[in-house]
Amino acid sequence: MLLPQGSLDLSLGNEDLLAGLVAIGVAALSKNLLLTVVVGLAVFFLLRAV
Repeated sequence: MLLPQGSLDLSLGNEDLLAGLVAIGVAALSKNLLLTVVVGLAVFFLLRAV
């Protein structure tokens, strides 16, 4: 997540990092593994499409 192309990337352009942070938030709030995976993947693919 932090090294998508071999170097440290903490910018808002790092889709992997943003989707991971959203997934962490969903996991912390819901404690539901399926919801965490679905939301994390949905955010990841939505960010990649934009």
